[in-house]
Amino acid sequence: MVSGGDGDRGQVFLDGARWTVRLRDGRVHEGLRVRVVDRDGLELVAEAAEPEEEAP
Repeated sequence: MVSGGDGDRGQVFLDGARWTVRLRDGRVHEGLRVRVVDRDGLELVAEAAEPEEEAP
């Protein structure tokens, strides 16, 4: 789940570390659930998670 997003980048907490995440398409907003699809250096590349993949 993204925190502190603006534009196409935000922050996520994953495996005990805070990462910068960049969306392939779309805009980042607080609370957006994402699926990590790649890594570019120290930045994760993600897509918005589909609604059926979100936790209840």
